[in-house]
Parts: sequence; C-alpha cells; structure tokens
Amino acid sequence: MSIRRKIGGTSGGRRSHGVTRIERSAQARRQRAMHHLKRVRNQREAALLPSLGIASVGLALIALVAGTWIGASWALDAELEHVSVQGLRHLSSADVVAASGLVAGTTLETVDPAELATQLETHPWIEHARALRLPSGLVLIGVREREAAATLVGTETWAIDANGTPFDRVSSESLEGLPRIVTRERFEPGVAHGSLAEAVSLPRQLADHGLPAAVEIGITASDDPEGLWLRLPDIAARIVLGRGQLDEKLDRLARVLDAELPELARATRIDLRFSDQAVLDVPQSQSWTAPQSQSWTADSRFPRPHVVAAQVAASRGHGLPSITAPAG
Repeated sequence: MSIRRKIGGTSGGRRSHGVTRIERSAQARRQRAMHHLKRVRNQREAALLPSLGIASVGLALIALVAGTWIGASWALDAELEHVSVQGLRHLSSADVVAASGLVAGTTLETVDPAELATQLETHPWIEHARALRLPSGLVLIGVREREAAATLVGTETWAIDANGTPFDRVSSESLEGLPRIVTRERFEPGVAHGSLAEAVSLPRQLADHGLPAAVEIGITASDDPEGLWLRLPDIAARIVLGRGQLDEKLDRLARVLDAELPELARATRIDLRFSDQAVLDVPQSQSWTAPQSQSWTADSRFPRPHVVAAQVAASRGHGLPSITAPAG
C-alpha cells in the first residue's frame, strides 16, 4: 500500500472518500478560531447602536488567530452584526462607527477594508486607520488618533497638533490643561503652519531652560515684528520673543530672571529680540530715578514708557546684567 493511500490521498487519479490530515488540521484551526470569536463576542460591551454591537478587542491577535480564513468567499455572505474598535483615547466607539458609515445588516462582501480605512481617516481625530472583515458578521477597526498638543484660541478654538496643524474645532473647556495659543490671525485648518509649530514647541523649551510653564502664548500678525510672545506666572510683563532663535532668547530670559532686577516688578514688557539684550519697558513715575550716569526728561501729565536695556552676562551665573536708561 502506498504512502499516499495511507494518509487518505488519491489513487489512480480518483479522490478517496476519507479526509486528509491537512484537511483535518484546517478544520481544527477553523473550529479554534470560531471558538475564540464566540468568546470575544460574549465579552463585548453592550450595544451602542441598534442591532450593531461595539467592543474593544485585540485587532492583531484576532487577525492572527483567524488568518487562515479571513476573506474566505464563504464568509463574505454574512451580514454585518458587530464592529470592534481598538486604539481609542479621545474618541468613543460610537464616534468611530458613525464615521465609518457602516450599517447593521450590510453584507461583508460590500465592505471594502481599504475604502473603509480611507473613510475613517477623513475624521479630524483619526490620523491612521485599518480594517478587517471576519466571519459571523464582525468587522475589526484599528485607529491611531491624532494627538492635540495645544489649543489655538481666536475667533474660534481649535485643537492643534505638534506639527502646527489646526485639525478640529473644540470648546474652550474640552482640552483643559493644554497650552493656550492666542492670536487674531486666521490659520487654514488641516495645514501645518511653521509659526504654530514654533509656538507649540515653547512649553517644552521653557522646561528645558528651567522656566515655569507659560500662562499664555501669543502669535501676532505675520507683518508684526513682535512675532511670538508669552506671559509667565507672577510676572506682569509681556515677554516678546520675535521669530526664530528661541533657545538663545529663552536662555537670556532665564538669566535676566535669575538676576532679580528690581525693574522687573514694574516692567510691562520684556523684549528679547535684540542680540544679547533684554529690553524692559518700565512706566515712568516720580518714585523712579534713572541711573545717575544718564539723563532724561519726563512730563508727569503725559507719562511715557521708559526703556531699560538689560545687557545680559555672557554666561549664566557670571555677573549681573547692567541697567542703562537712554537719555530723553
């Protein structure tokens, strides 16, 4: 008797009525996969939409277990009954199902995974999506959400990502705790903007220089030389950074604050746009006296800002900034 005969193969070109070991193994794998799916479905969340169950399951694990029969033609005749979603942080499962456009009772054959993923990625909070069709009416969806790095507050409030892209309108309370960037400029949604990316990077750079978190970050109009500005806690002055070279300017700011200049308490603005200088705007008052080495004229009826230029020491901890007042 041949080996082919012993394993239930064919003889003389005709198929035996027996079942081969390979077929038995395939059947066993299908049974194990079906058993796993039933167990997952029994543990799913309560239905969030009529006739459409939604659960959070391990997309990669299910795909691995069911890999032998995903996409099998016999499975595509099944009707859509359940949607399972993975990777949610900000969105809910119901949000994802609504964005997918899936309807209970649709045959799996009409659900194209690639088209479904593309459809989901039109949602402002979904950066990347993938989908799989499984037997018994189950569709698995995995998403990677876009992460909000700050809120942009102007005529409307937008969530913006680390690339400086405004991607969704939000309420001012919905993203509490994130840095606030205020502006009168209008930024096109869905497009990365360099000035916004620079503003979003400020909180990290402030921390790198040992400075407190900003109370407020602002962006002026594109033709305004003041550029980027911020306010720090316990400091009334508006701190003007201009554009570019933020690392150098923040280092200079840290040295000025470390120097504990008496003028800081009354300054309305600290301008860091000038090389190796911090220019303080201090309102004139009769109680303030300019350095004896300088002279200037004041009109008590019409006080004007008095500008103090603080020359910053070459390196942090090496001497205090000197204060000079321009003659007026």
